[in-house]
Amino acid sequence: MRTSTSVAPSASVIEAVRLPSGEPIDIETLAALLGEVQVVYVGERHDATADHAIEAAIVRLTRPTLLGMEMFSRPVQAALDAYARGELDEATFVARTEWNERWGMPFELYADVVRSSRDVGARIVALNAPREWTRAISRAGLDGLPSEIRTALPELDLTNDAHRAMVMEALSGHASHGGVAMEPAALERFYLAQLTWDETMGESVARALSDEPEARMVVLAGRMHVQGGLGIPRCASRRRPTRSLVVLPLTAAEIDAERDAPSGIADIAIRVP
Repeated sequence: MRTSTSVAPSASVIEAVRLPSGEPIDIETLAALLGEVQVVYVGERHDATADHAIEAAIVRLTRPTLLGMEMFSRPVQAALDAYARGELDEATFVARTEWNERWGMPFELYADVVRSSRDVGARIVALNAPREWTRAISRAGLDGLPSEIRTALPELDLTNDAHRAMVMEALSGHASHGGVAMEPAALERFYLAQLTWDETMGESVARALSDEPEARMVVLAGRMHVQGGLGIPRCASRRRPTRSLVVLPLTAAEIDAERDAPSGIADIAIRVP
């Protein structure tokens, strides 16, 4: 496994602490901790510039072999591989990965992350399910899926009560429109869509590591997909056990809350405004 031998130029954006203690970690110690595991999961707020700066810094610091990204769905893997080989300019890369159609957040937020992958020689792995899968599940549930989608789905673990509770709590916060609560059947369909999302990405991580057993991997995804290790990390390790850490950009208030009432949300926090 490769480890970084020097501090990356952008490491100044990293102010790391252990959780739940809040103990500060200097950059050399952080690099050593991240170098001891095979997979580093980083949970982001999609619209937060600070989170993406941290992601790029972690890529440069850890110099992984593989960079798994939620932002790309599996059908665009060929374009990601062509970019890694230096065959595509950035504009062509954005077009061929259908970035604007399938992710929608401004590419500029992620540009330094993508460029960092090529700078350190990391191959980007498309983790995500096609959006058509999760849309169909949220509308019709599993039983209403077309056969071609149903047969392509990963194995779903419906026994993960902690994951269900986390997702349902988050969905309940967004589960009303005009004061009308979402019906339980609709909530269940949205949970199944979220589970499919996490299981697909976990399967993608496990497959990538099976193909390259000595690889080190950084995985970038929305915070809820990795926090507490309940989403992608659990789904991946069920298929291929690996040593991993969860890293989250957190505010000072969030770090203080973890110290006062530990929830196991992450192993390491990077302080953000």
